[in-house]
Amino acid sequence: MMKRLLFFFVLFLLSLSSIFLAYKVVFFIGETYFFDKLFYFKSPIFGYWKGGSGDVSNTENTKLIEKRVKELKKVITNYEQSFSSSQEAKQEDGVYKIVIIGDSITYGMGVRYEDTFPKVVERELNKIRPTKVYVLAQPGDDLVDNFTKFKMSEKSISADLYVFTLVDNDLVFNHPNWISHDQEFLVQLKEGCSQPDFPHPIEIKDWPTEWDRVMNELYYPSFLSTYSPFCVLQHMAKLLPKEKTLFLSMFQYVEPKDLSQESSDYDRKRSYVFDTYTSVFREQGMRVIAVSEDPHFQYIPVSSKEGHPSAATHRQYSQLLFREITRNPLWKF
Repeated sequence: MMKRLLFFFVLFLLSLSSIFLAYKVVFFIGETYFFDKLFYFKSPIFGYWKGGSGDVSNTENTKLIEKRVKELKKVITNYEQSFSSSQEAKQEDGVYKIVIIGDSITYGMGVRYEDTFPKVVERELNKIRPTKVYVLAQPGDDLVDNFTKFKMSEKSISADLYVFTLVDNDLVFNHPNWISHDQEFLVQLKEGCSQPDFPHPIEIKDWPTEWDRVMNELYYPSFLSTYSPFCVLQHMAKLLPKEKTLFLSMFQYVEPKDLSQESSDYDRKRSYVFDTYTSVFREQGMRVIAVSEDPHFQYIPVSSKEGHPSAATHRQYSQLLFREITRNPLWKF
């Protein structure tokens, strides 16, 4: 009788193992070869939420999405509560605290939460010393949103290092109150700016879809000094703590010195955007690391439709940050 029971128990375990293995194999094949059909703008596992657009910090989300924005929501809540209490950022002895601020790339659109570069670099740094990485990011956040998140986080996080990610659409500003309190900080950043605002379609759904038009009509002109966003950028660079702020430029581009007569108009304007962006911070004596300066970096998108960086690209971002944080004495890691 006991042998018979043992036989059926072993058979049951083998069946469960086979089912689990089959599930993993099918999911791997689906993720690798059929991402666009099965997961793109559908699965919260890869950061997609109901509706697919708009800010996620002001909405109710599934647990998988809440995990990605919980620190941002907590920072907003703590900031708002600070007006009615004498709350101060807590010091945690021995824990190195990094605040990473960005948009959909930092949020991890298209990849699993565990594969996002902030989580990968956190795991690697914890092998050396206790480290906590706070992720303040949601799809669509712009330069003003990022500065707002930085200022709000000062109320509740005693950070050792701030990491700002730089992308080409940062100066195409969102509609007001995309993130809580962004307008009060925009007023501060626009102080002394006499240029007109950059005119553009507020809703992303109204943007052009061809990349040449996106560059010509949105990204490139938003960095021209004739519009206020560039003035806002210059002002922001002067307000950040130089001794503990690092910038990571996320996309490859042709350096201005490497442009040739054969270079396309798109490449020239893309080069102008990123060279202008990084130069503003470098002129203030701030540290910028750019993927374009790493000859081994290769940007690999998630899929043909999902142009956000894949898990492999996130690993490269994490490697760049890990080397910078652990080798540069400026960050006191």
